[in-house]
Amino acid sequence: MGTKELLTGRCGISGIEDDGTPVLDGNGTVIFYDDAVTETKDGKIVFLDDNGAEWTFDQLTAVDDEEDEDDDDA
Repeated sequence: MGTKELLTGRCGISGIEDDGTPVLDGNGTVIFYDDAVTETKDGKIVFLDDNGAEWTFDQLTAVDDEEDEDDDDA
């Protein structure tokens, strides 16, 4: 579980095909991490779970780590 971050990136091109599509330069995408912004929805921070589902902070519930470990023993 973690905050959903919006990032800016740049993928270079080395040309343009006859049909107008870009030719990627093959160097990958450069991500501008310093420009990252935490996404919000209706003024609430958005979180992503391990499955990619989105949750706002008010939808989260605290889990006791000890209680969670006890469930693993059952």
